[in-house]
Amino acid sequence: MDHGFKAGDLADMYDLSESSIRRIYKERHKTATALKTGEVSVRKGKKAVIKLEYPEVDEGVLKFLKWVREESSKDLVALENWFTVDLPEVLMNVDPRNLLNADEASLFWRNFGVKSLIIGRWQKTGVRIAKDRITIFLLCSAAGEKFVICVIGTEERPRAFEKNAVHDVTVDKYGFSYYHNSTAWMTTAIFNSWLDWLNAEMVKQDRHVLLVVDNFIAHEASSRSNVTLHFFPPN
Repeated sequence: MDHGFKAGDLADMYDLSESSIRRIYKERHKTATALKTGEVSVRKGKKAVIKLEYPEVDEGVLKFLKWVREESSKDLVALENWFTVDLPEVLMNVDPRNLLNADEASLFWRNFGVKSLIIGRWQKTGVRIAKDRITIFLLCSAAGEKFVICVIGTEERPRAFEKNAVHDVTVDKYGFSYYHNSTAWMTTAIFNSWLDWLNAEMVKQDRHVLLVVDNFIAHEASSRSNVTLHFFPPN
């Protein structure tokens, strides 16, 4: 909660009650002391000494957490510089219509959900949560223009395609592009293929666009003739 998170948000994130989150936050200093010294206060004025089985590991964890905190502070400074200095220079002469952003999202298409805005979190007993997932890759411009969706699945020819006689999926025929691999994740090969499609579309429209994407490892690619790539700072 030191970083602006609310107890309710953390409770949903880690599937705990708000009271548990508040108790953990309240006793965070005691927990850090216990890991460091091996002593846990059980009653006022008395201490129970716990023999740590792997003290080197606990010490290493504390050093790692300290390093993460320091590096996070550096990242925030770099991020602020990127937003206040680097990005304005890049966007100085870019028309909002030609400023594009793309990102992946997971769609658990068989999962009916475990919470809602009305009743909050719930889980019906005996119902197994389906984890079938596809990836959708969304693209839009700063002016609000929406482009066709890229879908990544696990099957080369899904049963729904066969049932509806869908063959040779292309944007022109069906209004979306489809790729597949065993994990339904974005890959460098898929990203580059999609980027070639986008560049061809921009050539047809005689447009030169700036595409801003994150530093996801699969986004390893170079700019095209009509599409200039720009990456968010590492996170």
